[in-house]
Amino acid sequence: MHGGADQAALETAHRVGHPDNAAAFVDDCLIRGEKVMGMGHREYKVLDPRARYVRQFAEELSAGTPLEVTAQSLMAIENRFTERMREKNKPLYANLEFCKGIVYAAAGLPPDFFTVTFAQARVWGYIAHFIESRRDNRIIRPSARYVGKTPPA
Repeated sequence: MHGGADQAALETAHRVGHPDNAAAFVDDCLIRGEKVMGMGHREYKVLDPRARYVRQFAEELSAGTPLEVTAQSLMAIENRFTERMREKNKPLYANLEFCKGIVYAAAGLPPDFFTVTFAQARVWGYIAHFIESRRDNRIIRPSARYVGKTPPA
């Protein structure tokens, strides 16, 4: 799941087809207990601070292009999911991956390359984790904890 939700979210938006179909799609997923890929994050219990900027970038890049309806469908999925989670008093928000597929697609990257592109950007961090773990089989985790701000209701 790490780094692959961008492709899955983009494929979901294509399946949904139009923002008007998003609410029914999200409701159906929740009834069936299915994940909405790109929603929620293990570390961030508030809106992923990076996601806000990626969403804005996705909206700007898709405006006036064939990706515009896909991006609008993603935003509608996010809005409905967030609304439904608030109703359940279980706040979950989009993570970085949710809108990143639109950015990659606007750059001309095929969806099959999304995860490997993510991995290439992270390779030095992966190597550092490997080196750290070789010493005592532990990965160093920062002691700082991001608490962020909850988006307005």
